[in-house]
Amino acid sequence: MTLRALKLIARVLSLKTPPRSLVYSARNKINLWLGNGDRRFEFEKRYLEHGDVWNYETSDYERDKYSRTLDFIRSARRGNASVLEVGCSVGVFTELLAAEFEQVTAIDISREALVLAARHSRPNTRFMRSDIRQVPATSRYDVIVCAEILYYLPEEDVVPVMDKLAGLLSDRGIVVTVSGIAGSRSDARYFDDWNDALAERFERLAVVDVDHPSRPYRIAAFAIDRAPH
Repeated sequence: MTLRALKLIARVLSLKTPPRSLVYSARNKINLWLGNGDRRFEFEKRYLEHGDVWNYETSDYERDKYSRTLDFIRSARRGNASVLEVGCSVGVFTELLAAEFEQVTAIDISREALVLAARHSRPNTRFMRSDIRQVPATSRYDVIVCAEILYYLPEEDVVPVMDKLAGLLSDRGIVVTVSGIAGSRSDARYFDDWNDALAERFERLAVVDVDHPSRPYRIAAFAIDRAPH
């Protein structure tokens, strides 16, 4: 047994960490051993033990990014009836979207994240544990927001994810992405070329690069390309 595992057991026995953290840790190790790319339980454990692990509720950087992204969505959208937020985390941006759209569906793979997100819930918001690959195609959305999330999906998922996005968009719907532009990661767990993949499948409507000194990022909008070819 590793030192990290022993420390986790000690935190559980001392009631500093809920017992289900042990379950999350074990199931994450099984997924790593299987090499199936399933990172759900890694994030369950992070949210359980650390709450707002990326400081979405308090970070000036995130607050500025939310504001710029919301302004971008306002200028690019062609409807405001419904929005799907992919990877809502603790729900900070979800709450902002709820003031802009009639209906909000917010998804995340982590139940622990959704428990935290519920604190920001508004009457027009629905939370659902899912990732973009499993979202039921029972609704169509005017905007699908994928902010700092698609790079967690492997390259082999490009085609099914593109198909899923196309099936979830309303007739005039758009996909809005937010992603870092500082350069590709060497970490094989991330795939950074989603914007290029989207541009091949959809029409790119607009792109804004924000040269933030901390971490520059790109906001982009895509729509189904209905032009004859």
